[in-house]
Amino acid sequence: MSQVNFKTTLNGKNIEVVGGWDRPLQGYHFTIYDLDAEEEEEILYCNLDDRKLVGYMGFTQTNEHYRAICQLMGIELPEHFWDACDMKAGNLQLYWNPLTQQYEGR
Repeated sequence: MSQVNFKTTLNGKNIEVVGGWDRPLQGYHFTIYDLDAEEEEEILYCNLDDRKLVGYMGFTQTNEHYRAICQLMGIELPEHFWDACDMKAGNLQLYWNPLTQQYEGR
């Protein structure tokens, strides 16, 4: 499974958007976390909980659905986030480094 992480803000809250490709299930995954939540981890959106994706086991074949979710929520993600998700690489974890303006693997 590839995982691409991008931190940004939404309505003054720090959030982290995580997306990527799940090779065994052959679909994209997508989760949005509230990093300022008092709980250990508050999820604002998760593909596995999306009722529109029930017939697809929670996964999609493209990122268009997740782009629409971001638009509805008012989250602007740079095109390089989506490009990195589209790599469909297995066992790859990328984090956006705002200092270098590049993704770095971990």
